Amino acid sequence: MENLSIRSAVYSDVLDILKWRNHPLVRDGAVNQDEISVTDHTQWFYERMKNNEIYIFEKDGQKAGVVSFRQDAIDGVWSFYLNPDFIGKKLGRTIMMMGLEIAKFKGYFQLIACVKSTNRISLKLHQELGFQVEGCKDDLILFFKRLEKNG
Repeated sequence: MENLSIRSAVYSDVLDILKWRNHPLVRDGAVNQDEISVTDHTQWFYERMKNNEIYIFEKDGQKAGVVSFRQDAIDGVWSFYLNPDFIGKKLGRTIMMMGLEIAKFKGYFQLIACVKSTNRISLKLHQELGFQVEGCKDDLILFFKRLEKNG
């Protein structure tokens, strides 16, 4: 994708990410559809920032999306979403591919994703990028993907 770059999040990104996360279009596809409070989001953000676990995607200099990781034993648990202004612009696959490269660089053995069964786009992208279904519970599907090391 032309003019798409990635960078580590900085503290000034905290409110933009919260605004995206609380947007109805993003919440509709999220596992947790509750609106997130500033306090809860800030706590989550600062905890992830300790280990450089949040990355911002920019398209033509504008913040387009976010991917975050959480270490869980040898696995990385990831989530990502777009700035609502970029939904429908065909960035999901590219952002996921770039996120996979970050996960490899970070040394994760495998990535885990929990996706709502109604989030058809995310389900399709995870399957197309080689994620396997690990299990299902209620309206959630658990995916995993083993990662090959770079180099």
